[in-house]
Amino acid sequence: MMLEYREAIRLNPDYAYAHYNLGALLANLNRYEEAEKEFREAIRINPDYAGAHNNLGALLANLNRYEEAEKEYREAIRINPNLAEAHNNLGILLKDLNRYEEAEKEYREAIKLDPNLADAHNNLGNLLKDLEYREAIRINPNDAEAHNNLGALLKDLNRYEEAEKEYREAIRLNPDYAYAHYNLGVLLANLNRYEEAEKEFREAIKLNPNVAEAHANLGILYLQQGKINDAQKELEIAHELFFDQGRFNDANNVLKILQTI
Repeated sequence: MMLEYREAIRLNPDYAYAHYNLGALLANLNRYEEAEKEFREAIRINPDYAGAHNNLGALLANLNRYEEAEKEYREAIRINPNLAEAHNNLGILLKDLNRYEEAEKEYREAIKLDPNLADAHNNLGNLLKDLEYREAIRINPNDAEAHNNLGALLKDLNRYEEAEKEYREAIRLNPDYAYAHYNLGVLLANLNRYEEAEKEFREAIKLNPNVAEAHANLGILYLQQGKINDAQKELEIAHELFFDQGRFNDANNVLKILQTI
């Protein structure tokens, strides 16, 4: 497609739609500088191109150029107040800037404009959960469970540094909180911090030997490290625990891993 867009631009340099599409393609290829150039060219040709302003805003947000991104989103909305994607994108940006009330307003506007915009529903749900956990922590800063739950939400949003902070706070408040150790272990494993992850999985198991997920994840960690005997031992324990707990899908998934050893 890139060749076709470039040929269209060669034949008609003022073809804004071709510049826009080329920009979108380049952005998907992480060629951000070139993508920005194309979006800006589309806007130069057609200053009222709401979609180009919206996509340029998304590109700038990915580059942490938040002030510029907000300006582009708001321009897209000024041009086309019914552009649900721009409201949703602006909501994401405002949420990341901790401007929660404004973010909620934008998500709700996006949903009003397009009730089938699943991303906006998901974003609003996560925002409201985030706010509830933070309110629980505000009321009781020593609520280890609220810190753990907020950590889990932040992890799902790929906000790993903040998630780690919340998990560690939960553990500081309650060192015997097995699931906080387990959740921290999962996060650390995802960040390739395997030695730290192993420590947390082991601590979770020491505190509560019935946390099947901790055995399973420790087994997978050992498997990745080539520690086959240790992996098999942990996975067999996980399989038995999952089965005894009636979690048959989880038990079956572990069994499939065991059958590959």
